[in-house]
Amino acid sequence: HTGGHSTECIHLNQNCSSTRQDDFIGRMLWALSDKRALPAKRFAELDPAPPLDWLEPLAKTCLGHSDLMRFGVMPVSKKNDKLTYSLLQRPTPYTSAPWRTLVHYDFAASQWDEIMSHLAHWLTRHLHDPTLILWVAKEGGTLHPEFARQVTQALEKIPLSPLMKILWRLALSGRLQGRSTQRDYYEWLKRFRHEGLTPMLRLQLRGLLSPHVHLSKPFLGWEGDDQGKSIEPTRIKDIVDWEIVIGIEHVHSSMKELSTDKGWHEALPELLSEATILLRDTLDLMRELGGAEDRHDMSSMQHPSISEHPQNNDFYDWTALIDLARDAWIATSKEHPERARIEAERWMGMPYPLFRRLAFFAATDTSVVAPQQTLNWLLSDDHWWLWSLETARETLRLVVTVAPYLDDRARDSLERAILKGPPRAMFPEEIESNRLQITFDGEIWLGLAKYRAARPEIGANAEAQFIALTQQYPEWRLHDDQRDEFSMWIDDGSEPQEIAPTPNRRRDLVAWLRKNPRADHRHKDDWKKRCTHSFPAAACALIATVQ
Repeated sequence: HTGGHSTECIHLNQNCSSTRQDDFIGRMLWALSDKRALPAKRFAELDPAPPLDWLEPLAKTCLGHSDLMRFGVMPVSKKNDKLTYSLLQRPTPYTSAPWRTLVHYDFAASQWDEIMSHLAHWLTRHLHDPTLILWVAKEGGTLHPEFARQVTQALEKIPLSPLMKILWRLALSGRLQGRSTQRDYYEWLKRFRHEGLTPMLRLQLRGLLSPHVHLSKPFLGWEGDDQGKSIEPTRIKDIVDWEIVIGIEHVHSSMKELSTDKGWHEALPELLSEATILLRDTLDLMRELGGAEDRHDMSSMQHPSISEHPQNNDFYDWTALIDLARDAWIATSKEHPERARIEAERWMGMPYPLFRRLAFFAATDTSVVAPQQTLNWLLSDDHWWLWSLETARETLRLVVTVAPYLDDRARDSLERAILKGPPRAMFPEEIESNRLQITFDGEIWLGLAKYRAARPEIGANAEAQFIALTQQYPEWRLHDDQRDEFSMWIDDGSEPQEIAPTPNRRRDLVAWLRKNPRADHRHKDDWKKRCTHSFPAAACALIATVQ
């Protein structure tokens, strides 16, 4: 209620859903746009807070040329029928608009009127609702400075779940996906080809390749447990779906095109530390979102091989940073081997399997990393990285590479580690003993087979164990295409496949799965982790019954 002082009206266009007979949206917009901001203040302070359902009509481009005067904007004489805007995103009068200027001190945001301030206050009362953070991400992800201030103050007062706090911290830190930087990249590329990699262009490239988070609605909505009970979500992906993205569009093809430039190869050694920083930022973002831990990340599934390989499908933008780090290291190792060795040691000191994979890849160059140091890396952390599924490709490549260079003492150390097998902590506690033994045997056999193929003369104990396992499991053999080195393998469909029909009934399917177990039950809660990222809920529930 505005006291009857305003005689202006709101003219809704065809984008709005209100009917001529029941124009409730138009009446609400008319009230909230009152210049004195009293209705907006009342709306923002109502208890309980007006539902977030009002966000859609308030953000919809329902307003046009005829409504400009209502917001203190003097329209031009000729009517602009194409002009559309919303109450939450609208033109500003000259008293609030930023000045036209060639330079400015900071982000040139317009000043708010009281209406916008009150509506922002209303939105901060809904920070617990994922719909709001999804709307923020959709609208560009960058908060107006005043809205950022209100959100920051609200986070100190409102009890939010840890998951929602993480999402709002991402927004406040500017890490939500914003505008594309493709145009900036082309400008950078033009300057790079003219000037080479200057310090300023190096810093600009780091900004262009910085990781950000794209948010979207989850594929499956959060519905609680199997009994339909309402329970608190435990993962970010329970409430929103997320993906790490790079500002440059089609970054893989852009980087591959750049790799044909001679000047790029000359510049790569200067980008080695930058690539490491960008990867660390990426994995730290993943960690914040629940997608990475010290000993687990998604890199081996999203980029199966550090070296070039057809299994690297380039589905994920951020993995272009892995290729950049690899190529920069190779270029550095040729010109500055000592710098390359120091960077590999730096990788070994960082968390996340990806950096172990990069270090193991680097160690295959025995002219840069000594075989004894390589062996120490392989056997570190109670042999964890010798057996981790997430480093398997690079670990086995390194074993094959370094085996011929080991002296007798180093050979004995490696053979004892392989014969000991993977740590028990890698396996779920509830795994059946017979399945655990088969998995143990499979891992030991594979390690010995790879080692033995690279070094025919091995210790007597290792040779005896390999022969015993080969006789016990005669169907085990190495693959010519090295697929046994990958935690997962994607076929192109050209190879003939043996198809085993599965039962249709749930009980029969459980029995069939028990008779046909997978061999990769290494990590504790591994199936649970994979279910949360890959498998439908029904499949996960069925797998859980088998496990």
